[in-house]
Amino acid sequence: MGSSLSQTLDEALKVVLEVGSSKVDVGLGSSSYTASKSKLRAIRLAEGLLLTGEVASIKASGSTLQALGAAFGRAPPLSVEVSGVRLRIGTGGAAAGTSTPVSLQKLPQELGGAFKRTGDLLAPEKLLARLEAEVKDVEVELQLGGRTLRVHLAALKARARPPAAGGRFSLAWQLTHDGARVELDGRAVASLGGGGGSTGAGAALWGTAELLVLRQLLGLEVSAESTPRAHLDVDQLLALLDIAAALEAIVAVEVKEASAPRVVPKAACGVTVTFQGTDLRLDMAEEPLLEAKCQKGSVSVPLHGTSADVRLEPLEVRAGGGAGWVSSSEACLHTEAPDGRPDKVRATLRHCFPGAESEHFALPWRGTIELLLADPRFAPHRAWLEAARDGLESERVRPSRKRPRDEEDEGPAPRNPRARL
Repeated sequence: MGSSLSQTLDEALKVVLEVGSSKVDVGLGSSSYTASKSKLRAIRLAEGLLLTGEVASIKASGSTLQALGAAFGRAPPLSVEVSGVRLRIGTGGAAAGTSTPVSLQKLPQELGGAFKRTGDLLAPEKLLARLEAEVKDVEVELQLGGRTLRVHLAALKARARPPAAGGRFSLAWQLTHDGARVELDGRAVASLGGGGGSTGAGAALWGTAELLVLRQLLGLEVSAESTPRAHLDVDQLLALLDIAAALEAIVAVEVKEASAPRVVPKAACGVTVTFQGTDLRLDMAEEPLLEAKCQKGSVSVPLHGTSADVRLEPLEVRAGGGAGWVSSSEACLHTEAPDGRPDKVRATLRHCFPGAESEHFALPWRGTIELLLADPRFAPHRAWLEAARDGLESERVRPSRKRPRDEEDEGPAPRNPRARL
């Protein structure tokens, strides 16, 4: 892959890693760059919140002859293998011996400088357009509020593919994985099924990812074909709320110290994630308290926005006690922070659950929230639970029909501001 490309990779890696040792092998047929026992530079995510970790091995390889094509403006195919990734997010100081934490906002500039020193022929987008990467044995750990959330990923493989048609410049990859699981305080709570052994024929198709580039603005679109499943009990829900409360306290400090009128940074890029379906189950005393599922959905954060939308089609909910499923053919949760303030977030749920026209209507999870409110362990999170029960603005929409003309004939759906949530 050539010595110049190896030098570029080495400089780029040193922006985020303290490389333990590195080696470059240049042969007539192929060349490779290997970095071993690297420690992640402590990265400041927010006041008092640091990202640290280490990477056991990074290997990039490619054809030596094809690397010569960079001199004519064409980057060579690049294969990257990363293994033994350990990332930790938490409060407190960086590990002993690490350098002063670097701000997350400064990393893109430093990475850009590393590539710029090699000239435009090795621009990042040209390398990414022909990238094939495989990451094995990944563990991400979040420690907040006295709780530990850990995500394990056996393997993830990304292969560059032609971007979608439409005349837009983009970088696209096909993603496959060998399964992922999420643990909370040492107990499993969620999984994303994979094929087991390797990223070969047995691997599950996660989906595709496409990075859109338009006038230096970025948009990331991910289409997932695996179905995530979450199964937790009320104790684990309490742990998740403890983590969320700790994050809220960190954000409050950031807001207090911010001098700009818009206290929450806008999204660096627009992000849209679509998925084929999901299953969620919450237990109490080993019995189902609440179940929810959908066949397809999406999560989107607009470019430079302080809002988010979660769409589920159809959303089916079943409360405990043998009740039947309650279905809304479509549901959308829209959240927005006016002027970028997280303490002023407004949430609106658009749905078409049966009986939504009645002033006595209650969302199907109201009873579950009231049970949690009666549990003294959830007292520190009472404001959040009450907001989920009473603070959601409910807006009824008409179910989707096969004939759009019917929608036009009937006019807009009525809105019931008196609906009790």
